[in-house]
Amino acid sequence: MLGDLLGVLGYDVATAGNADAAMRAVASFQPDVVLLDWHMPDFGQFEGLDYFRRNHAGLPVIVVSGDAAVDVAHDVRAHGAFDFLGKPFRVPQLQRIVAAAMDQRRG
Repeated sequence: MLGDLLGVLGYDVATAGNADAAMRAVASFQPDVVLLDWHMPDFGQFEGLDYFRRNHAGLPVIVVSGDAAVDVAHDVRAHGAFDFLGKPFRVPQLQRIVAAAMDQRRG
């Protein structure tokens, strides 16, 4: 659903349903931003952030989760995430966070 929404908003999008597919998609698609589901299959919660930090330095990662607790948002940012997007979210909030991540990436 998030991929479809971003597509409608005008972004080029690649989606992945598990860790292996996400790693392949990032390598081939070379995105400006990654939106990473906090509960993605095969990626432990911090494992995905660690992978992208090690292998794609400078690539902003926005963690998306229904666990909208303040401690989760703080923990993912402290662990290197660009930002945290809690579900449910509003479209303007999504647009603002993605645009800020893209601005940082383009520097």
